[in-house]
Amino acid sequence: MVFYYMARDNLCFLTMCEDSYPRRLAFLYLDEVADVVLQEMVREHGNDWRKHVDQAARPFQFIHYDPVIQRKQREYRDQREEKSRLNEDLSEIQTISK
Repeated sequence: MVFYYMARDNLCFLTMCEDSYPRRLAFLYLDEVADVVLQEMVREHGNDWRKHVDQAARPFQFIHYDPVIQRKQREYRDQREEKSRLNEDLSEIQTISK
């Protein structure tokens, strides 16, 4: 097993994958999880969502975001979807470099 993490807006997003899972796909997953969690936090708390994070008094205070994260996990478990995401990511990179 391998851990990957990404920091964004002073939050750390962490995932554990099998060693054979594509690294690039793991980071695409983390990027999408960060997007949806931050969107939910802004929706719930507005622009002062950081204050709510800083004042978190108990572990798992934001566990109610778990269903959103679970949906992303299911998307990334589907092998066909994984290949499609990797191909999209690579085509975006090729478009940028032209």
